[in-house]
Amino acid sequence: MNPPMFLSRLRLTARGLALTLGFLFVLGLADSRALAQNGWGQDPNKDEVDRWTDAAGPDREAILDAMGRGKNAALEGRSKAALRAFEEVLVLAPDHELALALAAELALKVDELDLALTYFTQLRAQVADADRTYLVCFQLATAYAKLERWDDGITEYDRCHDADPSQDWLYDANKAELYMAAGKLDEAVAFYRASLSNAPGNPYAAFGLAVALDRRGDLEEAKSSMLQALSLEPTASFMFDPSTFFTPNGEKHYHLGQIYEAVGRFRAAEEQFQLYVDKATRGRYQSEAEQHLSALSGKPSAHVETYPAPSRDVTAAAVDTKLKWLAVGTADGRVSAVQLSTNKVIDYATKGARIVDLAFDVHGALHVLNDDGELLTLEPKKSGFKVKDTVQIEGQPLDLSVAATSALTYSDGRFRAWNTQEGSEQSFPAEFDGKLAGVAAVSAKHDELILFNGLEGVIYSQEATPSATFWPPSHAIDLEVLPSGEIAVGTMEGILLYGTDGALQQVLLPVSDAQVRSIASDPSGRYLVAVHEYAIELWDLKALN
Repeated sequence: MNPPMFLSRLRLTARGLALTLGFLFVLGLADSRALAQNGWGQDPNKDEVDRWTDAAGPDREAILDAMGRGKNAALEGRSKAALRAFEEVLVLAPDHELALALAAELALKVDELDLALTYFTQLRAQVADADRTYLVCFQLATAYAKLERWDDGITEYDRCHDADPSQDWLYDANKAELYMAAGKLDEAVAFYRASLSNAPGNPYAAFGLAVALDRRGDLEEAKSSMLQALSLEPTASFMFDPSTFFTPNGEKHYHLGQIYEAVGRFRAAEEQFQLYVDKATRGRYQSEAEQHLSALSGKPSAHVETYPAPSRDVTAAAVDTKLKWLAVGTADGRVSAVQLSTNKVIDYATKGARIVDLAFDVHGALHVLNDDGELLTLEPKKSGFKVKDTVQIEGQPLDLSVAATSALTYSDGRFRAWNTQEGSEQSFPAEFDGKLAGVAAVSAKHDELILFNGLEGVIYSQEATPSATFWPPSHAIDLEVLPSGEIAVGTMEGILLYGTDGALQQVLLPVSDAQVRSIASDPSGRYLVAVHEYAIELWDLKALN
């Protein structure tokens, strides 16, 4: 199984670099401190370069030529060529400050670490305020981390503190990571907590704290911290950023294993912990990874199965309590059901209106809500669908409840829940009007309306008052209220949130690099189906408890 790819990506400037989970975000030259300090990000004119070129006589033109070639190569991403050009400058003018700073950054970027140490040390000796001007302390700490010289890296972060105490939340998190790499877990936990006290919304420190607690044996607290980290950065996209490196070797697999375990992807977690055991030949935490593997062996996974989407226009899906049928609806009004034991497919064509939602009832009948307000009841048979009932409801169709006991519509500033068993309706107060900037659902009891405002990260309950607030906000696509009262929310970012309306923080997935289009539960509320652009994911919520 390949790990999922994620939508969101992180781009950090020099001030936002972070060493977390055993890795560093490497400074890209286009964002480098030397370039930013001296205006080279804006295609400087010759005078701006001239002021750094103090050599006279015949070397002047050679220096300007090498500086120009180095600048162009750097901005084009040809880092080694840029480094060689700046080295030409330093042969002709060893004290050329800008060339020295750029050469140091480039040597670090291309992992010529001994050269980077030499240049940064020279820069510090030459420039009085080099730690503040060029972040020499931070970049030396990066080099020492790559060389696994943990104590030297910690010393450099202490220098950074002296140069700019306002960034202590960052230095504390990075020191914590180096302490963890050195096996000093108590110090790591302390510095992660110090970082979080100064920057509570920093997901990197929260992820790091979860790893350190796990390795120290505080497993329940580690899981809680991991879920907090995932609520801050649900897709954990920085784990997959190409500018990230991990030290020591193989550390990425341990962290991914812990993330997947926290969200119920136990088979994926096993794979990652096994890769850590196999690849981290000098890994300090081999025994901890093996303990995870032992605990995961045979444990039911919340992630049951991934089914390929039959087409790109699937708009809804549903599954029955016995996992006998998986049904899908499409944008052009087609309904298909797959008999999961045999893979036999049966089809039904409606009048062509978009399928809004699907739900099985407790008797195994499939209810189909389309965009014209038509509510169909179909019974899947091996030979095809049998039409049992057709009902027309008023308003814009939004949602079918679990077990299809009610259908939700919206019109004239009101939400209405249609009782599909009695044919009655319940109207909800107009105060909700204007508060919906996301999705809505109605409980199976017809008596509670839930709204999720993804733009504000707020859930509204029956009385149109916030019952929970989340950060960061999620761009909700679909919402399901389960029989237990718990809520599931599928989002544009490709994740699925799950929990009570007062603690909707648990992340079941990312499913892929595509948004969740629809979610649905079986009538018991045990199984959850998530539709995205390329596949349909099936989850067993019982395995999370």
